Amino acid sequence: MDRTIFLPTAALGAAFIMLYGFRCWKHAEAMNVGTLVNIMMQSGGMTVGGFLILSTLVPELKQRLTGVDIYIFIAGLAVLAVWAEALKRDLLPAGAAKLPGMRSEPQPLVAVATTGEVARVASGGSDRAA
Repeated sequence: MDRTIFLPTAALGAAFIMLYGFRCWKHAEAMNVGTLVNIMMQSGGMTVGGFLILSTLVPELKQRLTGVDIYIFIAGLAVLAVWAEALKRDLLPAGAAKLPGMRSEPQPLVAVATTGEVARVASGGSDRAA
């Protein structure tokens, strides 16, 4: 990461970390290191995203941006995901049959036993034939 990206990222991250620190202090909470790392990563993404948008308007800025391929890749994945979601929404109108594997409602994580199954297990019974 060159200085063109690093300095604004560090400044933005420091500002957000100060806001987070103030919120933690106000609510008497401990600061979470994972949140601090996430703040810095998000600051880098916001900085590079802003510079990529500006680079379409300012050609000199485009020449100064180096080492941002990962951000371009991530942005491409985001655009692709939004496109796929819009395509799914447009091709499958409300109430239409769902494609195999698509669930509209959350499924329970555990199976629910019937009363007879619970009684048989509680009494030491088995489903297997003796």
